[in-house]
Amino acid sequence: MKDFGKYDDKQLIALIHVGGNELEGAFKEVYNRYSKRMFSYCRMKCTNMHDAEDIFQDMWLIFCNTVKQGKVDIELPHYLFGIARNLILQKGNKDKKFNSSIVDNPDLDFIISPNISLEASLEKQDLIQIIKIAYCYLNEKQKETFYLKWFVGLTSSEISQITGDSIDSIKQRSHRTMDKVLKIIEPFIKDSKK
Repeated sequence: MKDFGKYDDKQLIALIHVGGNELEGAFKEVYNRYSKRMFSYCRMKCTNMHDAEDIFQDMWLIFCNTVKQGKVDIELPHYLFGIARNLILQKGNKDKKFNSSIVDNPDLDFIISPNISLEASLEKQDLIQIIKIAYCYLNEKQKETFYLKWFVGLTSSEISQITGDSIDSIKQRSHRTMDKVLKIIEPFIKDSKK
């Protein structure tokens, strides 16, 4: 059995496109690499779990169909985020159930704090709650940029390709957003050091 973990994204996409015996293994590897981040994004943007699950599944279906039809020049993960974002916007426009809050998103806790000690985990939980409070004070574009940059780990260029905004605009928004978040959390951090 092949170790698809050794393949880069481009090679995996090519295997999915060709199909055959390696399709399932290649898809599983792409899924394992990006599913946690993608589901967290869908959950962050949807008002309920059912909508997030539907969009998450539809995103993978669209991805596979697109690759099978010949679109192989894809940059992951931002291509997946683009699909998810479009599905979320379509659903939001249709149902008016669009959510940009991470306040009640349990996935945030897992994204920030995997594999840490109990003491470090408790300290991070306090920080997570403070960040969630600061997040509420951001506008929609700031929320999306902040989430994609700091919790998903995308570059300004990747965020630009997802949102359609210029790279300079994303960099500027990211900088201003981080300044705003730091100003909001600063009093909490000072209080915790006393």
